[in-house]
Amino acid sequence: MAAFNTNNLVTLADGKAYLGITADDTDQLLTEFINATTNAIEIECGRHFNAANYWEWHDGSNVRGRTDVDLAIGDDATILVQNWPIINVARVASGRAVAFGVSYTGSGIRATAYVTSSAVVLVSTSAAGVATTNTLSTTTYPTVSTLVTAADALADWTATLTTDVPATDLHRLAGADAKNTTFQFTYPDLDDRIADVDMDAGIITLASSRFAGGRRNVLVQYRGGYEAVVTHADTADLRQIACELVRNGYNSRNINTDLSSRSLGDSSYVVASAFPGAMLDDRMRARLARWRRGLVAA
Repeated sequence: MAAFNTNNLVTLADGKAYLGITADDTDQLLTEFINATTNAIEIECGRHFNAANYWEWHDGSNVRGRTDVDLAIGDDATILVQNWPIINVARVASGRAVAFGVSYTGSGIRATAYVTSSAVVLVSTSAAGVATTNTLSTTTYPTVSTLVTAADALADWTATLTTDVPATDLHRLAGADAKNTTFQFTYPDLDDRIADVDMDAGIITLASSRFAGGRRNVLVQYRGGYEAVVTHADTADLRQIACELVRNGYNSRNINTDLSSRSLGDSSYVVASAFPGAMLDDRMRARLARWRRGLVAA
């Protein structure tokens, strides 16, 4: 039984009111329509709309083939966040300094360590080819010091603290050797001075002429999106589109179509065959164009 997602663009009550439904016997079905519709819209627009706290990594200046949308500005001192409007900016940081190190000293034939968006992962492989994976969640261990304590308590692993920082500040790092050698986890240690923040457009401009060069080396910690998105005046048009998609899905619920799935960051959705109305046609995509990140003139 699907739960009603907290990030939904419309409430169950609003969806029922739009459809003119007063009974409760379709609540579960409508919940699934609204969940699927919200996820489809967010993926189409490439952003989340409900207010949340974000830790985003952006490319620095002078990166050949720079991949993120910051290129749209044409300015090495400017970054566009993914989830605008900006409510507040807590920190913009670059640089690289050691937070802690880990080393594997056991009898395994291989040991690696890496960092994801939500965890530090330590993996050892035995002579029999059996891998043991230790996933240390940054939610459970929110600071580097707590990560070090947890890692040091693991059999055959040793961890040493250099600088205690929030665990979410750690650079995302691919797997690297940690067998009988120290793998060092790093963080951005230089706070950049901000000259201007365009809250509505989600644009941050530095006081200096450029960010430090590098890939995914600039951390932007901010709160973005709309507080109370289901009632916010600025999202009325977006909520209208969501209600129409829910209506289309509800009215065509007996039509069979193929499954379709897509993903956005750590989120994903699957629109089941019973919910064709949650799929976006060209007309709906055109109406959502204003909610997508467009190019900004240099």
